[in-house]
Parts: sequence; C-alpha cells; structure tokens
Amino acid sequence: MPAVPPETSPKQIPKNLGGSAPPQPICVPLRNWRINLHNQASQISLFKSQSSSTLVPVAHTPFHELLQSDLAKLEKNLRDLIDPHLETKDHLSLLNLACGRADETGVLAKVLAEKSKSAHIQGLDIRAPEIGQANSRWKKELEEKTSSDFIVHRGDRLLDLQEVGTPDIAFLRHQNYWNDKPVWTAIFDQALERLNEEGLLVITSYFDKEHALASKALEQLGAIQVGSIVNPNSRTLIDAPGKSVDKHLAVFKKG
Repeated sequence: MPAVPPETSPKQIPKNLGGSAPPQPICVPLRNWRINLHNQASQISLFKSQSSSTLVPVAHTPFHELLQSDLAKLEKNLRDLIDPHLETKDHLSLLNLACGRADETGVLAKVLAEKSKSAHIQGLDIRAPEIGQANSRWKKELEEKTSSDFIVHRGDRLLDLQEVGTPDIAFLRHQNYWNDKPVWTAIFDQALERLNEEGLLVITSYFDKEHALASKALEQLGAIQVGSIVNPNSRTLIDAPGKSVDKHLAVFKKG
C-alpha cells in the first residue's frame, strides 16, 4: 500500500516527528488513485473523481509558485513579528540555522533592509549540496547593501565557529525539535549564547505540538517569548497530519 508522494521541498521530512504517536503518511489502495506528476516540483492535492467517490491526487500548481506565495506570507508575518522588538542600526547581522538552500534569504534581506543601512546574513547547514546552492544563488541575487555567507557546519557546534560573532537575530525556519530533542536543545542554547545582549531568536514551525514543545524548551533555557503569530493562511501539506508551512512563528529574547 504505497504512500502519497511527499511535496518536493528543500527541507527534509523529520524521521521521527516525536510524541507517543508520530504522524503517519496518508496511504490509499493503489488501484483507486491516479497520479499525474509532470515534474518533481509539483504540489499534490486531493479531490473526488467525477466518476466515483474515490479521492484522487492530481499535480497542479508548480512548486516555484507555491514557494513564492509561502515566502510572501513569511515576509509579512516576520515584519509584523520582529518590527516592535528590533532597533534600527547602521548594520544588522542574522544567523540562519539549519538553512538548507536558504530560499527565505531574500525575505530576510528585505526585513533587515528596513531596519539598517547594511546587513549580513550567514547560513549554516550540515548538507553541503544545499549550502553550495545557497552560496551560488544569493551572492548574485542580493542587493549590494546585504552580504551573505553560507557554511557547512553543525548547529549544535555553533560555539566552535568563531566567524559567527554575535548576531542581532538567530533564525530557525521550520525548526525540527521533536526529531532530536537533545540536538535541538543544544542548537537553541548555543544560538541564545551567540546572540548579542539585545538579540532576537525567531522560530517557525510546521506543527502545533512541535511549536509548543520548542517554545517550552527555549523558555527552560532562559529565553523570554515576546511575540508570536499563528499564520491564518498557512499552506497545508499532505505528507503528515497537521503539517503546514510556517504555521507558527515566535520571537524570543535572551533572559
């Protein structure tokens, strides 16, 4: 009984989604399904076939269009979330942890540009191919006032990386806390330690429960939550129950 193919995404699906019963893929009998994938970068949706009551997955909107829509929503929500807590400076720095291909870099650059004359975005991830893509893309596409640098490095070894300095913002999009709680606790802890005294730590989450667990872990590390947003237009994904893009956002300060 094959599972519905997951959405193509720069973020890998967690191997273990935590809790006593991790969300399971949606499965259906193969004979009742029609799959039409024109390319791997397509979103799969479900609807009833006109000839039967069977749900049918059909590829439609290209992933690029879905990604741009997601990023537009993220930009608005980040601006609303961060603006009251981020002081205007001549220069701002942001550390993007577990960034993958860092598709959100353009959004982050726009948010920083509204609060500074210049900015630097540094991304970290353990996946070398994705880091290579990020470096190739964003060194060309960012405006002159914003520089970027992407490094292959473990987020839970952040204190070993001297070039990170003391950023104004640490950003974790779709943090994966319940996949490996000790590792992510270390990432949170070291990100908070790296921040300057007025720095902000911002997370987004796919799931309600995972967001609550991550927020609690950060508060246990001494972080103070100063803002949160539930994204009313979060795009639902079908590879796990209750999963949607940037469903929750929250910002924390050092305690």
